[in-house]
Amino acid sequence: AFQLIKKKSSDKKIKLLLVGDGTLKTSLQRKANDLKINDDVLFYGSVPHNKVPEIYNIHIADANGVILATTLDISKEQLATYKIQDRDYFQEAIRTKKTVTSNSITGKVTGEELIISASPVIKNNEVVGVSVASFQVEKLKNKIKESFSKSNPAGENQIILLDSTGQIIFISDRKLLTESEKSLLKNSEIYHKSKDGEVYFIENVYFPIINKSVIGVSSSINSSGWIVISVSPIEEIFRPLIKIQSVIWLILGTALLFSITISSYLIRKIKIIY
Repeated sequence: AFQLIKKKSSDKKIKLLLVGDGTLKTSLQRKANDLKINDDVLFYGSVPHNKVPEIYNIHIADANGVILATTLDISKEQLATYKIQDRDYFQEAIRTKKTVTSNSITGKVTGEELIISASPVIKNNEVVGVSVASFQVEKLKNKIKESFSKSNPAGENQIILLDSTGQIIFISDRKLLTESEKSLLKNSEIYHKSKDGEVYFIENVYFPIINKSVIGVSSSINSSGWIVISVSPIEEIFRPLIKIQSVIWLILGTALLFSITISSYLIRKIKIIY
């Protein structure tokens, strides 16, 4: 499959990365050599789990949406009833013959909130199957929050991710959102401006989902239609300024009080002399 991708792709720098030291490694190395793609296939061997991006589950489906293989820990009987032909991401991958990223959906087996990446498997210009990777929304949120906290440890920013329909996928400091809360920004100017490709500056806007007036920025994520929003409550933005202002007034007030005390003392002394 990678040999076909190399021939069709305009990017000649494309590489295939294979991770692991399993029993198939040697035979795969021979296969890459036979196909004359060994310079473009990178065998990285064993990699610690915490260094591998967290993909929740992977499935291989045929063109009818029947799961042929999965990393899900389910029985053959359960697998036989697990089909994805009714999912929008599957239908779009079949129709467009392109990789599709879904909006947030509820997993059929686990019941968890997931984001799906579906890539069509093409043979003779026909889609013969779809490779599906699912990501847990909660894990994605925690990774983003962790990354942002490291780069901005003192900040009070909140990260909000919207899907292509304007639905809120997550807010960094909230565990669960109700269905009505997820739709609160659907018709907002923030969503529509950002969806059109603009970097939108949020100035003193009341956010019902946070229940505070905020300042921040929003932007679209490539061509996915998703929007990422970073905001901070205005009170948090101005809190350092207010603290500095208070300290300055305290210093000036103390100096003024000291000056008045000295002046009063000197005036009394002058009166005594005269």
